[in-house]
Amino acid sequence: MRKPLSKIYAKIKNKFFPSIFTKEVRRWYLDGGDRRLRFNYELMPDSIVFDLGGFEGDFASDLYSKMPCRIYSFEPIKSYAADIVNRFRLNPDISVFNYGLSCSDQTVDISIDGPGSSVHRTSFGTTEQIVLRDITKVMLELNVDKIDLLKINIEGGEYDVLPKIIDANLLPRIANLQIQFHEIDSDSLAKKDRIRKMLELTHDCVYCYEFVWEDWRIKGSL
Repeated sequence: MRKPLSKIYAKIKNKFFPSIFTKEVRRWYLDGGDRRLRFNYELMPDSIVFDLGGFEGDFASDLYSKMPCRIYSFEPIKSYAADIVNRFRLNPDISVFNYGLSCSDQTVDISIDGPGSSVHRTSFGTTEQIVLRDITKVMLELNVDKIDLLKINIEGGEYDVLPKIIDANLLPRIANLQIQFHEIDSDSLAKKDRIRKMLELTHDCVYCYEFVWEDWRIKGSL
């Protein structure tokens, strides 16, 4: 089966004209980002972590093995959520919810493409109807008024949930944010920069690998 021309072109483009993303990915791995940076927190057993985009549960597993804490994993795709539930079935500290967090309660279609599954991009794979929930309502339901770490990797959904967090004045209640921004359209860079300017009012940027990973900690904690 032939690869779509768009994918072939993207490979050629990235090889000869490296994008910001490609360069930042290379820098991330050269700096040992996955080993040195992604789990550099001081979490306690009663610390609350929201994992937005649970996928296969690797982040929750790696974080918990280093710093046992209370993890809420949000994964809207049924098969992925079921796998995470099974993976942590003997761990009462990790709870899995089969919905995503966003700016409002809604039902949408998602293109299933492994870790790149997104409601904002179409793929050549299958689609599934999923549920997204208003993050402010979910925090109330779970009786969570403070989040020690909010990890966001939701393939474009960050441009919906983060403005909601900002507008609801929830940023002061979040000690750490680990965010992966994505290029989903021509406005992604501008939207990302607007969000980062708002984050700067309450948090300090610990590191930034553009469109790869960045980490923010509440002011006064560095």
